[in-house]
Amino acid sequence: MKAAILFGALSLLQRTHGRRKLQGGTFTPAQLAARWKSVYTLGTLANWRSAGRGPNFIKVAGRVLYTRAAVEAFERAKLAEYVR
Repeated sequence: MKAAILFGALSLLQRTHGRRKLQGGTFTPAQLAARWKSVYTLGTLANWRSAGRGPNFIKVAGRVLYTRAAVEAFERAKLAEYVR
């Protein structure tokens, strides 16, 4: 049943986000923390989610996922802050 709910939610996300495929285009919090190495940790990501900060995320069947587009937009914004 959970798989059906997850599949349905992903189908809805694909329809509402154009035809972009989410498979391979999402990160779990652990994958995102690994991408950012020791700069931002799992704890930081959790704190940001509860405070409404950090990259936008989606929750599908209780799982937190970050889209590649949201992560890259966040990285660009952070880079712009450091360049100023």
